[in-house]
Formats: sequence, structure tokens, C-alpha cells
Amino acid sequence: MCTTTLQLNNHVIPAAKYTEMQQYMDNIAKAQNKKLVIRKKA
Repeated sequence: MCTTTLQLNNHVIPAAKYTEMQQYMDNIAKAQNKKLVIRKKA
């Protein structure tokens, strides 16, 4: 099981940056839903 932590230091997002922030958060959500397989080299 994996735990992810996101800390927001500035809780007020300017309107001009909202779309960029929304895309960033969407990308994080997509990455968290991907499966990761780690194999040990022989």
C-alpha cells in the first residue's frame, strides 16, 4: 500500500492560475490510478 501527501502552502489560487492548478491536480489523480510494477533484476 502506498501513501501520498500533498501540502498546500498557499490556499488562495489566483484566477489566472486556476486552470493550471486544476490540470496539475488532474495529472496527480491520473498518476495515482496507474499501476506500477517493480521487478528485481536477476
